[in-house]
Amino acid sequence: MTRFSILDLLLSGTLFAASVMSASVVHNIDNTSDHDPLVLNLLLDARSNGLSNRVFMPHVSWAKASDHDLLNYKTSLLNRLSAISIPYAVLLCRDLRC
Repeated sequence: MTRFSILDLLLSGTLFAASVMSASVVHNIDNTSDHDPLVLNLLLDARSNGLSNRVFMPHVSWAKASDHDLLNYKTSLLNRLSAISIPYAVLLCRDLRC
C-alpha cells in the first residue's frame, strides 16, 4: 500500500458518528498543494479536557550538534545496537505472528 488516508484512521466508526456534525472540503484554485483542507464542525464535550502541568522534556538539537557530538552519538548508537542479541529463530521466522 503506497497511499492511505490519515483521516480514515482518526475519524472512523464511533468517533466519527458521535463527534462530526458536518464535514466539507475546501477547493481553492489558489491552493498549489495537492491536498485540500477539510472543514469539520465537531461536537465535543469540553468538560472532559483536563489541565495538567507542563513538563519540560529535554531533547537533542541536531542543528546545534558539532561533528564531535555526532560522532559520539553514532559510536554510542553502534555500540548499543551491537549489544542487542537477536535469537536465530527470529531471523528464520516467516510467520508475521512468530
